[in-house]
Amino acid sequence: MKDSEKLHSQFPHLIRVYAGVKNSSHWLDMEEIAQLTGVNTHSIRRLAPMLHRLGVFDCARSSNSFYYKITNHPQGRKHMLALETAYRRLMEAALLRATEPSYKAQIPIE
Repeated sequence: MKDSEKLHSQFPHLIRVYAGVKNSSHWLDMEEIAQLTGVNTHSIRRLAPMLHRLGVFDCARSSNSFYYKITNHPQGRKHMLALETAYRRLMEAALLRATEPSYKAQIPIE
């Protein structure tokens, strides 16, 4: 599998991780990112370096731990805007599905 295919298949997870930490201004280790996002730590170990390579995360290393935070470098802006747009559209789609009468009719009432 090519890198672009890996990235494409992980895009929903990358959006979720970005959305979970975008408002945090301090360094987070992988466990903290997992707690904020609800994504398991094993996946964070894969996704955080991807976001770092895209320029979305800054990375620091201390002994045997990695710490990440949202970058303020211009090179990551393009990818951050793409993730932000995708996140916004996913939220709009979820809201639309939740308010559609046909969707509500499928939800069992208890």
